[in-house]
Amino acid sequence: MALLPIAGLAFPALADDSSKQDDPKRIIVVPRPVHRPKAPSRQAVTCLYYSDGTLSIEFLYSEGNYSLSITQSEEELATVFNLSSDQIETIYVGNLTDAEICIETEDGHTYYGTINN
Repeated sequence: MALLPIAGLAFPALADDSSKQDDPKRIIVVPRPVHRPKAPSRQAVTCLYYSDGTLSIEFLYSEGNYSLSITQSEEELATVFNLSSDQIETIYVGNLTDAEICIETEDGHTYYGTINN
């Protein structure tokens, strides 16, 4: 398992999933900055976007339920999903280009990332 350290987080590489026909696009998801310095988090959130329009999200450590919002650059409205961090969640989000994602957990943490196709 390869680890990619980004902004104090490690993103584990997922094993090949034979049900997917293409390589996923990795979305770098980082915590929203806070005003005081802290020790780096041990949390890792892995987000993979596939060209068939599915998004897979996995938390290394559970943070309870979370809200995932996706906003495309040409739209004003966000699409919101309510999911659980206890398991790998795979949802259909459609064809996304230049989209921002925001994950707000029940534990009070916020993560964000972008999809650029």
